[in-house]
Parts: sequence; structure tokens; C-alpha cells
Amino acid sequence: MRIKLKTRNPGLIFLYILILGLSTSCNKDNESGEEFNPVISTYMNDLPAQIMGLTFDSKGNMFVATYENQPQKRILKINHDGLISTLISFDCFAIEYIKTDKYDSIYASVIIDGMEGSAKIFKMARDDRMSLVAEGFTQPVGITFDPDDNMLVIDAMAKKVYKINPAKEKSVYIDLGSDADVPDNFYHSIEFDNDYTNLFIAGLNTGGRGNLLKYPINDDNKPDKPVIVSNHYSKHVVVHNDVVYVTVDNSSLLIINEKGSQQLINNTLLTNAGNLSFGQKEFGENTLYINASDKIVEVVSDAF
Repeated sequence: MRIKLKTRNPGLIFLYILILGLSTSCNKDNESGEEFNPVISTYMNDLPAQIMGLTFDSKGNMFVATYENQPQKRILKINHDGLISTLISFDCFAIEYIKTDKYDSIYASVIIDGMEGSAKIFKMARDDRMSLVAEGFTQPVGITFDPDDNMLVIDAMAKKVYKINPAKEKSVYIDLGSDADVPDNFYHSIEFDNDYTNLFIAGLNTGGRGNLLKYPINDDNKPDKPVIVSNHYSKHVVVHNDVVYVTVDNSSLLIINEKGSQQLINNTLLTNAGNLSFGQKEFGENTLYINASDKIVEVVSDAF
């Protein structure tokens, strides 16, 4: 399936910086706590294009979004045997992020032409039917879902978290840009913990610094005041079995256990590490996969 969208080339260098994650690393926090000692290795490095996004469905298929120097960008499907096929392609500036929901629908945030407000989010259901979910974004770079099937989308350039309910009604959930408790960064990754009591938001800026924020969620499902968990240059965050994993500093994996103790894992394979997701089925539900530019990295630990 191919979707052709009208595109322009505005030469937005900063968008390329955020998309490709090219920046210097920030200063380190003091990390302490339980040692995970994971084994980090290359899972796949012969992909046909550079990788932008990474997610799994419940059937054990991996999906990655490509970043290619041509108008056509693709979402690839990879099974456990390494068979790669094109699921869908877009003629656009970039596919910024992909995410599956609990129904195995695939959501893609697509930057059409880099102009303000032109980005859209599309949904591909299990029957391969494609639909427009929401529009009016500039750089929607993170997606997650709450227990009521509301979709939360973080727009790095607008500095807002939007909520889109199942009726496709869009509202502002968190205004990051106007909150005095929030450092002025470009926040672009968002994820709930396992019981939806906390919402984590990761961000960075052009100076090589950033933050990981934690928003406690009140009983009325509204966010409380944020807590700064880390001052790392933070790219993407995922939560698995009450442990938080964040790709940081362009070369590291930050692990925060349920008690808040932090451990920083450095490895050359994590250079330009971006999106991360735990596998499903044959990929291993306790195996962490990270896209790092032109390869997929596999992280295994008994502590997972």
C-alpha cells in the first residue's frame, strides 16, 4: 500500500537534528543501585534503509519506520526469521514515529512537508484499512495510550501533549511550553508506567542537555506537577515490569528501577540509539530492542 502526500522541501535543519538525533552528549547524573549487566549485541544490520521507529504487535512481528533520502518513506514488517516486507509507504518529509495499540493497529506520525501544523497521524487497522486519526501537528514524535483508549501525542515543536479520544476529538492534555516547572526542552517521547499511575516524558535540546520528567496521574486521570527524574539528553522511554528504560546521551541506556535507583549502560552499539521496545512472542517479551541509525540492537538481561 502506498499513500502519496503533497510535500515540500523547506530545508528544516533542526527537524533533521531531532529526527536523526545528532547532538553532543550531556553531563551525567550520579547513578547507583542494582546492576543489570545486560548483554548488548547487534540483532540486525543489513536493513535496506536507516531506521526511525520500532514497535511490535502481539503476534510477534516487528515494525520499523525508515528514514530515506528520497520522497518515499516506508514502514517495514520483519518476522522472527528476518523476512522483511514493505507494509506501507508514504510520500512525505518523514515518518517520525510508529506505535501499536493493544488491538494491533499501527499508528504512524507523518511529517508531510515540515510546515507548521501540517503533520498527521494515520492508523492502519488489522484489516489493513488506513484512516486519518488526527492532524494539525508540527512534529508529533511520541504516542501512547491510556486505559480508556485515549491516544496521547507529544508535539516537540508545539511543546504540548494532546489527547485524542476514540471519537477523534483533540484537546491539550499538558502544555509543556507554559509550565514553569518544566525545563525548556523539546520533549518527544511519552509512556505510561505499567499501572498508569505515572506518565514519563523524555526530551532534549540543541545544547546537548535534556530531561526525563515524571507526571503523577491523579484519580481524575489528570496529570499532577512533574518531577524531574533525570537531567540526561533523553530520546525515548519505555516502561517494562515497573522499570524505566531511556536512550540517552547518544550512546547510553539509562535504567531506573522501581525504587528510583539509576544505572547508566554505555556501549558503542548504542551510538545514536533512538526508539526502544520490548519484543513479543519469538522475539522475547523480556528482550529489549533499540534502533540505532542503521541497525537494530538487542539487549538481554536476567534482570529484565
